[in-house]
Amino acid sequence: MIPLCAQCSTEENFAFLNKPDQGEAVKISNPKTVEFQQARTTLIPGMLKTAFSNKKMPLPLKLFEISDVVVKDASKDVGAKNLRKLCALYLNISSGFEIIHGFLDRIMEVLDQKPSGEDKSVGYYIQPVDG
Repeated sequence: MIPLCAQCSTEENFAFLNKPDQGEAVKISNPKTVEFQQARTTLIPGMLKTAFSNKKMPLPLKLFEISDVVVKDASKDVGAKNLRKLCALYLNISSGFEIIHGFLDRIMEVLDQKPSGEDKSVGYYIQPVDG
């Protein structure tokens, strides 16, 4: 059984993120409403919905969520697996990379993970991506 908080609509999971549905989501066979069509594959739609619902709140808005997402996995006996994910959002009129970077550093410190430095095979590091 998938908890209600881990369910979403197809639009939230893919269309709202401008991401194609490539069949990695676990579909709910008999959903009671459109809002619970499939298990979520990312935490981002919920984070954006929360930010939208709180747009009248004073800035900065700082949110984070640590929760499970569900993805298909043919190697598992149930055909899917849960993955624990972390999502953080900092919303302000100016950018907040240093805020999110500090948050990540604190999470990693609590988890007793060290920054990698030159050797990228040990520890964690941040790298830029396109997209």
